[in-house]
Amino acid sequence: MEETTDWISSLSDDVLTTILSFVTTKEAVQTSILSKRWINTWASVPVLKFEYDNYLVDGDTGEDLKFEQFVDGVLQNRTAHLDTVMYDCYFDGTFWEPSTEWLDRVVLLKPRVISVKVKTEKCLEWPDSVFSCATLESLKLFLMHPTDFHFVTPESIALPCLKTLELSGSQLGDNFMQQLFSGCPALESLTLDWCCNFSDISSNVLKNLTLNNGCLLYKILRISCPGLVSLSISSDYYNIGCISLENMVSLENADIKLVGYEQDDFDIPPNPKLVGGLSNATCLVLHLKYYPDLQVKIFSVP
Repeated sequence: MEETTDWISSLSDDVLTTILSFVTTKEAVQTSILSKRWINTWASVPVLKFEYDNYLVDGDTGEDLKFEQFVDGVLQNRTAHLDTVMYDCYFDGTFWEPSTEWLDRVVLLKPRVISVKVKTEKCLEWPDSVFSCATLESLKLFLMHPTDFHFVTPESIALPCLKTLELSGSQLGDNFMQQLFSGCPALESLTLDWCCNFSDISSNVLKNLTLNNGCLLYKILRISCPGLVSLSISSDYYNIGCISLENMVSLENADIKLVGYEQDDFDIPPNPKLVGGLSNATCLVLHLKYYPDLQVKIFSVP
């Protein structure tokens, strides 16, 4: 019988770990049974992908504890030089409270990118270490709760390399916003989705700002970003009058989506400070989505 050659195992460690970066961490760990050559290869993969759905067997739920034990085991047995961590998890039921302590171990590995998406009925707090990771360039924290927001209250923020931040389902507060812009001198892109309790966004370096799903519970929201190039706002119609735009001298692209309901008073004009702040945009789109079934584009300037 002709002897076959294992060409894949003969590849360099760098090539193998790059290949394993495209699969989930569970699948990468499973390669350890292939041969001695593969036993510890997974521990050097620069990208970790923890996906709860992928971890389940035949769609069986109730595996929360085992999933977290798997995450802990991977982090305790891997080498440094971590580039990216992606964590996507849905915790079923009201009795399990997922941990975020694993993020402390992630920060010690000095990642460049952290992306966390958690759906849970328990309120969570992010560890302070996440907001003081000197190597982070991109941070995405998505918390989904059926009825409430999660508080984000780090003692301090020191992210000197952070360029992209995306937050969802969080109560931020004005103190957080002040800490954010003072502690993230390189922040260029900010996305806030279902976030609330802040009244001011002021930055000289921010270039892209996205506010989705209302950004509720403020009496007035002042946005002052002289370096802002792109602005996207999706808001309830009754809430848009609270937004004031100032110093938008660099604005090029603006996309304003308003969602109206039967009880809204459409005779009330938008805040003049909102409309005036859009005057420098070279590409401007304003449109109204009216429930239940009407969507109208109000204004478009190419």
